[in-house]
Amino acid sequence: MLAFIDDAQMLLPEAYLNTANFAAPFTVDHVKNQSNEIFAITCTRLYKDYHRLSKLTPTKTSVIWTDSMQDYKKSVRAIDGSYRTRIYYANGDGSFNFPSLAANNSFVFSYDGKYFSAYNEANGNLLASDSFINHSFLMQSGIYADECNHVYFGGNNGNVRVRYFNGSSFIAKPDIVIPGMTNKGVYEIKYSQVNRLLYVCGDSLIATVVPSQYCSYSDTIVQASLKKGCSNNATITIHNKDTFPYSFVWRDSTASAAVRTVDSTNSTVDSFSGLIAGHWYFVEVIKCPTCGLGSKTFYFKYDSCSTIQNVSICQGKTFTFNNHVYSLAGTYEDTLKSSIGADSFVTTILSIKPTSAFSQTATICQGKVYNFNSKTYSLTGIYKDTFMNYLGCDSIVTTALTVNPISQTNLSPTICEGSTYTNNSKVYAIAGIYRDTLINFKGCDSILTITLNVLPKTYPTIFKTICKNQTWMVGSKSYSTSGIYRDTLLNYLGCDSILTHNLTVLPISTHSQQVSLCDGQTYKVGNSTYSKAGVYVDTLISFRGCDSIETTVISIKNISQSNFKKEICQGEVYAFRSKILQSTGKYIDTLSNQFGCDSIITLDLLVKPVPILSLKKGLSLCEALQDTIQLDAGVYTSYLWMPDGQKTQQITITKAGVYSLEVLNDQGCKAKDSTKVLEVCKPVLFVPNAFSPNGDGRNDVFKVYGAFIKQIHWMVFNRLGELIREGRNMDDTWDGLYHGEPAPNGVYIYTVEAEGQNGDKLEEKGSLTILR
Repeated sequence: MLAFIDDAQMLLPEAYLNTANFAAPFTVDHVKNQSNEIFAITCTRLYKDYHRLSKLTPTKTSVIWTDSMQDYKKSVRAIDGSYRTRIYYANGDGSFNFPSLAANNSFVFSYDGKYFSAYNEANGNLLASDSFINHSFLMQSGIYADECNHVYFGGNNGNVRVRYFNGSSFIAKPDIVIPGMTNKGVYEIKYSQVNRLLYVCGDSLIATVVPSQYCSYSDTIVQASLKKGCSNNATITIHNKDTFPYSFVWRDSTASAAVRTVDSTNSTVDSFSGLIAGHWYFVEVIKCPTCGLGSKTFYFKYDSCSTIQNVSICQGKTFTFNNHVYSLAGTYEDTLKSSIGADSFVTTILSIKPTSAFSQTATICQGKVYNFNSKTYSLTGIYKDTFMNYLGCDSIVTTALTVNPISQTNLSPTICEGSTYTNNSKVYAIAGIYRDTLINFKGCDSILTITLNVLPKTYPTIFKTICKNQTWMVGSKSYSTSGIYRDTLLNYLGCDSILTHNLTVLPISTHSQQVSLCDGQTYKVGNSTYSKAGVYVDTLISFRGCDSIETTVISIKNISQSNFKKEICQGEVYAFRSKILQSTGKYIDTLSNQFGCDSIITLDLLVKPVPILSLKKGLSLCEALQDTIQLDAGVYTSYLWMPDGQKTQQITITKAGVYSLEVLNDQGCKAKDSTKVLEVCKPVLFVPNAFSPNGDGRNDVFKVYGAFIKQIHWMVFNRLGELIREGRNMDDTWDGLYHGEPAPNGVYIYTVEAEGQNGDKLEEKGSLTILR
């Protein structure tokens, strides 16, 4: 655990780290994840900030904090050869007591707003230091470093500064400029792995920016596993080995000593023998130690104890040991806890004894039973019986039983009245149901059911009518004279049908008619159409279906015509006979003259255009400000404005109300339109950007000025975001006091939200300066 004892501190591995033990005014700025890593703690006391960057080991117990009031700009001192302490003071050099750390798997970077440094991640040695030359006195200290050693620093002009660290020095990269943020300081930088964006905040800004350098590093760059043996040994294995060399570093944490180091090898496996039971160990796998691509560290306690057991089970059974269930032959290792809490390794060699199986088939007829192993089966299916084989395991006999059904045959023969049906040497002549029991091809009963149908003879009588010169066919016989005839045929059932038919022969009919037509009309007789005067003879079919001779005499009458014109304005209608017309065109209607023929009337209708009039809508003026509105109707023949009766093309409006206009064009057509003018005064705000509360009678208070305002809410904040003063009406002011004391000179932030009498919303933000 990590705890403060007076002005000293003790550090153990991260597994025991509890940041809740930090008491104010101490805060943890950054902690790496192993005991031999870089840690940073920031202590803020009154007007001095201390920032310490330390590499600690579990055996070191304390570091004494320097509480000197000396005016150091920057000092570095070593304690016990294992610690590095950096103390920063705000003393006009551009560093402002807000140090930050960023770390990756190779280096640790620190930054205080001006100075920045790089340290070796493994041993804490200082590798390089630099500073920003063009530096203004702002409190930027945000920092982020990716695994490709691109470092992003908070800037002082709305920018993010970028440096690349090559292992020995920093190389400048172009700044990332946030548009519109001139003279704004960036205080904090965070990175999102999800959308790969930098999140920055600072002096009145919060923004997301795209990193200028892309790094494809993954946390799984080193994939390895550790296996502890039973002979004081352990083995580390890399699973994603590539072309880079690797280093293996073994440390005995209990004895505080390195026990094995292998530098830059191409091997994927490394082992160490000589582990001491009860000791804690660290083993670190480092990818490309010279280029710092990444590492993975294992922390374990070793205690050697092993047991071997041989177990045999029958196939299909399971063996349970140490809450593990095994069903396949093989060698299994389990780690238990001994009575003293140490690891105990148990090796289980599991073998599988086979079971035996036998299959057989059997067949019975439906209604019979099959006996096997004192059991009786009567349904088709697969049955399993279990015996014991010579190994003591199951011997399974599988019986596939087939139950052949009794077959059912149904016959439905049909015979005619007077005939017979023969089956299985039996003769049937009367309709009914007959049953016989036979043996089918599977040796089981076959039940035959015969349903005999006997169809009767039929004796139909029909009446038939034909025309003269037609014939009536019955079978192969033909008849053409009236009379009663009898014939024997086959009916639809295929049996005899004694047919009696009564035949009637009809004569041919004649008819004549007189027809008068108007000119252009036609008259249809049968399939013939006539339009001229004359005598026409057609042969038709009478209602009885026989020939009918039709004689038609046709005469022709004349038709009459008339034309006239009419004009209307667009939007008007004209009634023409039963039609209501409102479009230009020619219209034709047909009446009847004194002869009963068509009298054709043609109307030539002209629709004249109406004026297109559209007055401006949504107009408003402020009578208090003596606003005026000029309305122009456009060019027409005449004008009539209401309510004043003016007859000019243009009018001047000085007060709210409804104004209508009627115009007449050169074709004598009218148009009307109206518009409503509202009295609306737009709200006006004025916010001063400075005042001097010094009691001299001039600009002693801050006040928001405006006109036509319905309601208002203004607030003033200091640079820390604290609310200093607010007002909720136009008469509220601020006299420059905060908690009864004069607020410091400087820049403050104000916000104003207001609603005008016309409903408009107004918002303003800006800075306010106190000058005394």
